[in-house]
Amino acid sequence: MKVAIASSSEYKWVSYYLKTHQIHHYFDAIATFDDVERKKPCPDVYSKVLEKLNVQEKEAIAFEDSLNGLKAAKNAGLKCVVVPNSITKNLPFEQYDRRLNSMADTSLQDIIKADN
Repeated sequence: MKVAIASSSEYKWVSYYLKTHQIHHYFDAIATFDDVERKKPCPDVYSKVLEKLNVQEKEAIAFEDSLNGLKAAKNAGLKCVVVPNSITKNLPFEQYDRRLNSMADTSLQDIIKADN
């Protein structure tokens, strides 16, 4: 399984937090606003990360906490699991494939099984 980050933030900001928390090595690819012309909700950053991973849309699942992120994932042809945070939890999320209150609510295996 490959894991990536598709962020509308700049690489400098993303990299700072990955290094601060010592988790940079868990990701096979990172695409940020620096890699694309348009931010989310445009699908560009997801298209770029799929290209970097060398996977097709049907082989990927996005996890998002924002409306623009959900729209970007769906615009890129991905299935999307929304996991709203304390700031976004009351926003009108629509057209997601699954919604979780927390990543701890289920396992990735259960999400994959539900999609098949």
